[in-house]
Amino acid sequence: MRRGQNATRAAWIKASADYYLALHPDEAAWRRTGVDEGIPSVEEIRDRAAVADRAGKAVRRLGEEARIDPDPERHDAWSAQVGWGEETWRAVFTEGFFAAAAALKAGDSNGLEYGVRFLEADPWCHRSGYWKARLIPKITQLDLDESVRQRLARVVLAVIDDPRRRREIAEYGKLARAVETAELRGLLERRVSADDPQVCFNARQVLEKLG
Repeated sequence: MRRGQNATRAAWIKASADYYLALHPDEAAWRRTGVDEGIPSVEEIRDRAAVADRAGKAVRRLGEEARIDPDPERHDAWSAQVGWGEETWRAVFTEGFFAAAAALKAGDSNGLEYGVRFLEADPWCHRSGYWKARLIPKITQLDLDESVRQRLARVVLAVIDDPRRRREIAEYGKLARAVETAELRGLLERRVSADDPQVCFNARQVLEKLG
Protein backbone atom coordinates (compact mmCIF):
# COMPACT_ATOMS: atom_id res chain seq x y z
CA MET A 1 0.00 0.00 0.00
CA ARG A 2 1.46 3.36 -1.07
CA ARG A 3 1.73 6.40 1.20
CA GLY A 4 -1.40 8.04 -0.23
CA GLN A 5 -3.36 4.85 0.24
CA ASN A 6 -2.05 4.55 3.81
CA ALA A 7 -3.24 8.08 4.54
CA THR A 8 -6.66 7.35 3.05
CA ARG A 9 -6.93 4.13 5.05
CA ALA A 10 -5.92 5.90 8.27
CA ALA A 11 -8.51 8.62 7.64
CA TRP A 12 -11.20 6.00 7.04
CA ILE A 13 -10.30 4.14 10.23
CA LYS A 14 -10.46 7.36 12.25
CA ALA A 15 -13.80 8.39 10.75
CA SER A 16 -15.28 4.93 11.33
CA ALA A 17 -13.99 4.86 14.91
CA ASP A 18 -15.42 8.36 15.47
CA TYR A 19 -18.81 7.07 14.39
CA TYR A 20 -18.48 3.98 16.57
CA LEU A 21 -17.76 6.14 19.61
CA ALA A 22 -20.73 8.35 18.78
CA LEU A 23 -22.82 5.19 19.08
CA HIS A 24 -20.91 3.85 22.08
CA PRO A 25 -19.62 6.87 24.05
CA ASP A 26 -18.91 4.72 27.12
CA GLU A 27 -15.95 3.18 25.26
CA ALA A 28 -14.23 6.50 24.52
CA ALA A 29 -11.85 5.94 27.45
CA TRP A 30 -10.14 3.21 25.44
CA ARG A 31 -9.13 5.53 22.63
CA ARG A 32 -5.44 6.44 22.54
CA THR A 33 -4.82 10.15 22.89
CA GLY A 34 -1.37 10.32 21.31
CA VAL A 35 1.30 8.49 19.34
CA ASP A 36 4.50 9.33 21.23
CA GLU A 37 3.66 7.67 24.51
CA GLY A 38 6.81 5.74 25.34
CA ILE A 39 6.45 2.14 26.49
CA PRO A 40 3.00 1.33 27.88
CA SER A 41 2.80 -0.52 31.18
CA VAL A 42 2.12 -4.24 31.38
CA GLU A 43 -1.42 -3.50 32.57
CA GLU A 44 -2.03 -1.07 29.69
CA ILE A 45 -0.89 -3.60 27.09
CA ARG A 46 -3.10 -6.28 28.62
CA ASP A 47 -6.15 -4.00 28.86
CA ARG A 48 -5.74 -2.68 25.33
CA ALA A 49 -5.51 -6.23 23.99
CA ALA A 50 -8.74 -7.17 25.78
CA VAL A 51 -10.51 -4.21 24.16
CA ALA A 52 -9.08 -5.07 20.73
CA ASP A 53 -10.14 -8.71 21.15
CA ARG A 54 -13.72 -7.72 22.00
CA ALA A 55 -13.82 -5.31 19.07
CA GLY A 56 -12.52 -7.91 16.62
CA LYS A 57 -14.97 -10.54 17.81
CA ALA A 58 -17.84 -8.08 17.44
CA VAL A 59 -16.97 -7.65 13.74
CA ARG A 60 -17.24 -11.42 13.27
CA ARG A 61 -20.54 -11.53 15.17
CA LEU A 62 -22.02 -8.90 12.89
CA GLY A 63 -21.06 -11.17 10.00
CA GLU A 64 -20.30 -10.77 6.32
CA GLU A 65 -23.96 -10.15 5.53
CA ALA A 66 -23.80 -6.85 7.43
CA ARG A 67 -21.01 -5.65 5.13
CA ILE A 68 -23.19 -6.01 2.04
CA ASP A 69 -26.53 -5.29 3.71
CA PRO A 70 -28.53 -2.72 1.65
CA ASP A 71 -29.81 -1.24 4.91
CA PRO A 72 -27.46 1.73 5.42
CA GLU A 73 -27.78 1.59 9.22
CA ARG A 74 -26.61 -2.02 9.38
CA HIS A 75 -23.81 -1.40 6.91
CA ASP A 76 -22.70 1.73 8.74
CA ALA A 77 -22.74 -0.11 12.07
CA TRP A 78 -20.50 -2.79 10.55
CA SER A 79 -18.12 -0.19 9.11
CA ALA A 80 -17.96 1.58 12.45
CA GLN A 81 -17.13 -1.68 14.21
CA VAL A 82 -14.39 -2.48 11.69
CA GLY A 83 -12.84 0.94 12.15
CA TRP A 84 -12.99 0.66 15.93
CA GLY A 85 -11.50 -2.83 15.75
CA GLU A 86 -8.56 -1.62 13.68
CA GLU A 87 -7.98 1.41 15.89
CA THR A 88 -7.97 -0.65 19.07
CA TRP A 89 -5.66 -3.23 17.47
CA ARG A 90 -3.23 -0.46 16.62
CA ALA A 91 -3.34 0.63 20.25
CA VAL A 92 -1.78 -2.76 21.06
CA PHE A 93 0.60 -2.92 18.12
CA THR A 94 1.83 0.66 18.18
CA GLU A 95 4.55 2.27 16.14
CA GLY A 96 6.70 1.99 19.26
CA PHE A 97 6.03 -1.75 19.41
CA PHE A 98 7.09 -2.31 15.81
CA ALA A 99 10.17 -0.16 16.33
CA ALA A 100 11.11 -2.29 19.36
CA ALA A 101 10.52 -5.50 17.39
CA ALA A 102 12.75 -4.21 14.58
CA ALA A 103 15.45 -3.29 17.09
CA LEU A 104 15.33 -6.76 18.65
CA LYS A 105 15.54 -8.35 15.22
CA ALA A 106 18.73 -6.36 14.64
CA GLY A 107 20.14 -7.50 18.00
CA ASP A 108 19.65 -4.05 19.55
CA SER A 109 18.81 -4.15 23.25
CA ASN A 110 16.93 -0.82 22.97
CA GLY A 111 13.86 -2.88 22.11
CA LEU A 112 14.24 -5.20 25.09
CA GLU A 113 12.09 -3.46 27.69
CA TYR A 114 9.11 -3.18 25.36
CA GLY A 115 9.52 -6.82 24.33
CA VAL A 116 9.73 -8.05 27.92
CA ARG A 117 6.67 -6.04 28.97
CA PHE A 118 4.75 -7.44 26.00
CA LEU A 119 5.55 -10.99 27.14
CA GLU A 120 4.70 -10.11 30.75
CA ALA A 121 1.34 -8.74 29.64
CA ASP A 122 0.66 -11.89 27.58
CA PRO A 123 -1.93 -10.06 25.45
CA TRP A 124 -4.66 -12.04 23.72
CA CYS A 125 -5.98 -10.56 20.50
CA HIS A 126 -5.55 -10.96 16.75
CA ARG A 127 -1.90 -11.78 15.89
CA SER A 128 -0.72 -11.60 19.50
CA GLY A 129 0.44 -15.23 19.56
CA TYR A 130 2.34 -14.71 16.33
CA TRP A 131 4.18 -11.73 17.79
CA LYS A 132 5.01 -13.46 21.06
CA ALA A 133 6.52 -16.30 19.06
CA ARG A 134 8.55 -13.82 17.01
CA LEU A 135 9.80 -11.82 19.96
CA ILE A 136 11.03 -14.73 22.08
CA PRO A 137 13.97 -15.88 19.91
CA LYS A 138 15.05 -12.27 19.39
CA ILE A 139 15.03 -11.59 23.13
CA THR A 140 16.91 -14.77 23.97
CA GLN A 141 19.77 -13.87 21.63
CA LEU A 142 20.63 -10.86 23.83
CA ASP A 143 22.85 -10.78 26.89
CA LEU A 144 20.20 -10.59 29.63
CA ASP A 145 20.92 -9.26 33.10
CA GLU A 146 19.68 -11.07 36.19
CA SER A 147 16.62 -8.88 36.78
CA VAL A 148 15.38 -9.47 33.22
CA ARG A 149 16.08 -13.19 33.51
CA GLN A 150 13.94 -13.34 36.65
CA ARG A 151 11.11 -11.46 34.95
CA LEU A 152 11.21 -13.86 32.01
CA ALA A 153 11.26 -16.89 34.30
CA ARG A 154 8.04 -15.57 35.84
CA VAL A 155 6.63 -15.18 32.33
CA VAL A 156 7.34 -18.85 31.61
CA LEU A 157 5.58 -20.00 34.79
CA ALA A 158 2.59 -17.73 34.20
CA VAL A 159 2.13 -19.09 30.69
CA ILE A 160 2.35 -22.69 31.87
CA ASP A 161 -0.24 -22.04 34.57
CA ASP A 162 -2.64 -20.50 32.04
CA PRO A 163 -5.17 -23.16 30.99
CA ARG A 164 -5.78 -21.59 27.59
CA ARG A 165 -4.37 -23.42 24.59
CA ARG A 166 -1.74 -21.56 22.59
CA ARG A 167 0.08 -22.49 19.42
CA GLU A 168 3.27 -20.74 20.49
CA ILE A 169 3.80 -22.80 23.69
CA ALA A 170 6.97 -24.44 22.31
CA GLU A 171 8.58 -21.01 21.97
CA TYR A 172 8.31 -20.61 25.72
CA GLY A 173 10.51 -23.69 26.01
CA LYS A 174 13.20 -21.70 24.23
CA LEU A 175 12.61 -18.83 26.63
CA ALA A 176 12.89 -21.19 29.61
CA ARG A 177 16.14 -22.56 28.23
CA ALA A 178 17.58 -19.05 28.04
CA VAL A 179 16.77 -18.25 31.69
CA GLU A 180 17.00 -21.75 33.18
CA THR A 181 17.92 -22.28 36.81
CA ALA A 182 17.60 -25.32 39.04
CA GLU A 183 14.69 -23.61 40.77
CA LEU A 184 12.85 -22.95 37.52
CA ARG A 185 13.35 -26.53 36.34
CA GLY A 186 12.01 -27.85 39.64
CA LEU A 187 8.90 -25.66 39.40
CA LEU A 188 8.33 -26.84 35.84
CA GLU A 189 8.71 -30.51 36.80
CA ARG A 190 6.14 -30.09 39.56
CA ARG A 191 3.61 -28.79 37.07
CA VAL A 192 3.80 -31.97 34.99
CA SER A 193 1.51 -33.58 37.57
CA ALA A 194 -0.88 -30.60 37.90
CA ASP A 195 -4.62 -31.23 38.08
CA ASP A 196 -5.32 -29.24 34.91
CA PRO A 197 -4.41 -31.28 31.80
CA GLN A 198 -3.53 -28.14 29.83
CA VAL A 199 -1.07 -27.07 32.52
CA CYS A 200 0.48 -30.55 32.38
CA PHE A 201 0.74 -30.31 28.59
CA ASN A 202 2.31 -26.85 28.77
CA ALA A 203 4.88 -28.01 31.31
CA ARG A 204 5.83 -31.04 29.21
CA GLN A 205 6.22 -28.93 26.09
CA VAL A 206 8.52 -26.48 27.86
CA LEU A 207 10.56 -29.19 29.62
CA GLU A 208 11.06 -30.96 26.30
CA LYS A 209 12.94 -27.90 25.06
CA LEU A 210 15.09 -27.88 28.18
CA GLY A 211 16.20 -31.43 27.51
